[in-house]
Amino acid sequence: PTLGSAAPFVLAGIVLGSVLTTVYSLRFLFGAFGRKGLPQPSTRVAEMHRPEPAFMIPPGILAFAGLLFGLWPKALDSILSDYAT
Repeated sequence: PTLGSAAPFVLAGIVLGSVLTTVYSLRFLFGAFGRKGLPQPSTRVAEMHRPEPAFMIPPGILAFAGLLFGLWPKALDSILSDYAT
């Protein structure tokens, strides 16, 4: 089905929505992670300490499992295929 004479307005709406989504996302990222014009980190950031190495074990396990089952999905498929039916 064609949109007829409404096609340019639909296209303009899609483009405008995409532009606004991009601008909002960039604003969010800058607000969350940007330096905001400060020459040095804030006092709270400067006083932070590194997390203990054990803190990285759970995400490391998840990353390894994602890599393993992404490259070798048959192992996981044989376990989960019974639940899919």
